Amino acid sequence: MSFITIHRLEDLNRQMAVAKRKQQPVFLDYYADWCTDCVRMKKTTFRNKDVVNTLANFVCLQVDVTDPNDPELRALKQAYGVFGPPAMLFFNPEGIEIKQHRTYGYRSSEIFLSLVKSI
Repeated sequence: MSFITIHRLEDLNRQMAVAKRKQQPVFLDYYADWCTDCVRMKKTTFRNKDVVNTLANFVCLQVDVTDPNDPELRALKQAYGVFGPPAMLFFNPEGIEIKQHRTYGYRSSEIFLSLVKSI
């Protein structure tokens, strides 16, 4: 699965604006190299062909919050009130978060697919 990696709040805002202009939904994943659940999802869930196909119409953004001391990364977490990875947020084509689908922690391919398909 291909993500656009985000390192700064202005990059996130720009990508969200582009998706809104194109009327595309957004999948926003908060990831860190030290996060075992994040790495597990990267190796399993996000490589599952059904997951990849289901997210094909989404703009897939990944915020790399590996360095907890980086002020830019703290701002990226604060932008949506995320306390840490893995956090997965979904936005409709108008750029509004679908809050009932926000999820934290490891999600298997099956659980993740049922979540995405319910949007």
